[in-house]
Amino acid sequence: MNREELIQKHYDTYEAALAEKRPELITHLELDKAVPEKAVSADVLDGQVQKALVLLIKAKLDADPSANQRFLATTKVPLWNQLLVAARVKELARSRIVKKGGRKQLRYDVADLAKTFFGKALLFESGLARQTVLDKDELDKLVAACAKIKLTLPETIEPTTTEVFFDEAIAAQVDSAKQAKLAVAAEKKAAKKKKP
Repeated sequence: MNREELIQKHYDTYEAALAEKRPELITHLELDKAVPEKAVSADVLDGQVQKALVLLIKAKLDADPSANQRFLATTKVPLWNQLLVAARVKELARSRIVKKGGRKQLRYDVADLAKTFFGKALLFESGLARQTVLDKDELDKLVAACAKIKLTLPETIEPTTTEVFFDEAIAAQVDSAKQAKLAVAAEKKAAKKKKP
């Protein structure tokens, strides 16, 4: 096989591993540029194409771990499966469960968790696949499903309006966050005005 045929063969394998083909994660041209023009033999060139494809996939997943959702649950290439699992674990580690409300109306927002590959699976196994806000009993089901795989879910607490009003430290944090948002909005507005 010549260089073009080897690149096409491995690119077809890559495309078969994708659940979503558009927009392209890695283009044929990117792979072509990553592979050296000459090699000692066809076997060496085949290895170089495979290595280039693995490095491109790794770079894309490192830049955006949520890109793992564009792939099928498992691929035919074991090394790709390892890269996908690593990206999926990173993605799950970044998700948060937000605790909202007071004692009487305590709710847990799991929308961030539901956006991840493994988070969807955990919610499905718990029977909560369609929900993004859980009560205490539903959260206990989810925690039990996570306990099976020895996973603890990260929680963050969102202060209530009353807590923000009476707690000066929280109020200062909320005010500084608002000021930061306003500053970013002002910068964007100024940037738009500069463009004629």
